[in-house]
Amino acid sequence: MTSGEKTFWIAFVAIVVVALGGFLAWRISHPVASSSNETIGALLSDQSTLPGLMTGNAPWANNLDQLSARMDAMKFPKLSMEGTVLHIHQHLDIIIHGQPVTIPGGIGISSFYSPIHVHDTTGIIHVESPVPAKFYLGQFFDVWGLRFNSTCIGGYCADAKDSLRVYVDGKLYQGDPRAIELTKYEEIAIVYGTSTEMPKTIPTKFDFPAGY
Repeated sequence: MTSGEKTFWIAFVAIVVVALGGFLAWRISHPVASSSNETIGALLSDQSTLPGLMTGNAPWANNLDQLSARMDAMKFPKLSMEGTVLHIHQHLDIIIHGQPVTIPGGIGISSFYSPIHVHDTTGIIHVESPVPAKFYLGQFFDVWGLRFNSTCIGGYCADAKDSLRVYVDGKLYQGDPRAIELTKYEEIAIVYGTSTEMPKTIPTKFDFPAGY
């Protein structure tokens, strides 16, 4: 190998090393976002120990007093602004003994934002996350601090007379309703009461405002 060739290869290797070092430095400062198969925080199997959990009857408040402590227990991030990487909406209906229950505005919004929150009383859930991830209905109720599982919502629990049913896009959901994944334009209906109090028509979709 001539001296000229040696000089070329030394320069080439130096350029590769510098370029690789620059790429590694950039990657460290720009980490890859979480996979959409991951879940932010923990989907709790038992929410009974959450601070400020409401177990009484409707109407329910937005329950912000111990929101921070609940999010710590959920390992949920407290965002300084709404996330923009994942931005989807769902609509939730709660019907108790044949009557709709108003879902209060401001759920999950304090001096920070929960990735799952509610702005107003329309029943629209906002999922606004800084990374792509999966979110679940149980996490929404944990942020809210309202008891919700396969047999109870708040102070209403299934018994010999009353049942608790959960519908997704008009179809009865079989399984743990806390594990329902929150997806774009999903319509969720939670219905509690006797068989004669069940709505004749279960909502199958919601007319979201333009831009949602």
